[in-house]
Amino acid sequence: MASDKLQAIISEYQTLREEIQRRSTDQMHCIVASVVSVGALISLIAQNPLKYSPILIVIPWILAVFGIIWLDYNRSIFLLGQYIRDEIEGKKLPELLESSEINWIGWQHYISEKREKWLLPSYIVFILPFFYFIIPSIVCVIAYIILRLYGTITMPKTIEWCFLSIGIIFIVILLHSWYRSYGITREDKIKKVI
Repeated sequence: MASDKLQAIISEYQTLREEIQRRSTDQMHCIVASVVSVGALISLIAQNPLKYSPILIVIPWILAVFGIIWLDYNRSIFLLGQYIRDEIEGKKLPELLESSEINWIGWQHYISEKREKWLLPSYIVFILPFFYFIIPSIVCVIAYIILRLYGTITMPKTIEWCFLSIGIIFIVILLHSWYRSYGITREDKIKKVI
């Protein structure tokens, strides 16, 4: 009976680790896809800035969508790791250890202890979304507005305000997702200290 429970725990652990790996790979795909698409748009704009500068307003859309997806994967990875640490390594496995001498699953506890010293989640949760997704989106909106004020960009006002509004809404959603993703990892660290 104990070996069946152990097999079920190991199977659950492996399934969750595979899910974490899949989501990590999908995060990398988000980065690559956003670099390629934004790079293509910037190279198009660089070819003829007067003609293609209105495309600047689309860049925040691309970065925001990929950023929101990246942050959602990040949040899910953190929650999966937290479940492994708290439920599998913290409750299920110790119950079984009373009748078994197997004690080799403990990665989430190990990495959690290492990160507790910093009191911050992994820097990638904070730095990458902020400097890659958020700042460039805001810069593109500001650049678009400056170019519009100086008369470099001409576009029908209704379309322009629609695109600009949607871009700003995406940036706000991205900021909220970033705060939420960063906040959930930060809360876990504060709980451990208290």
